[in-house]
Amino acid sequence: MSIDIEDFYVRRSEPLAPLLPRDVEWEQDGEEVAAEGDGWMLTLSEPEPVDAGEIPADLRAVVPGLAFRVAVSIEPIGPPEDAWKLLDAVLGAVGSARGGATYVPRSGHAIAWPDGRRTTP
Repeated sequence: MSIDIEDFYVRRSEPLAPLLPRDVEWEQDGEEVAAEGDGWMLTLSEPEPVDAGEIPADLRAVVPGLAFRVAVSIEPIGPPEDAWKLLDAVLGAVGSARGGATYVPRSGHAIAWPDGRRTTP
């Protein structure tokens, strides 16, 4: 089983691979990019267009112009701390470069990068 982050939205739809942390080996498989660690895996899909109505209003209010969803999953459900750190680094790299917003998986609080810097609305 995995933790699926369904609410990660960005303004722009350029490829993700150039943004990902370089201290981890990433494998591209079609529209997905994945990294594996000792007993865990983090997977991202390339941005896909969504209707504005599908994006939570609180995220749209903080980062106007969100138009693409990036699906992210981490497995297993209880991953080790190094997997959580990589997830945070990935969200930050993609969110700041593409103008993004999502919810912190462990707390449910919104985080956003409206101008390239992380904010907590």
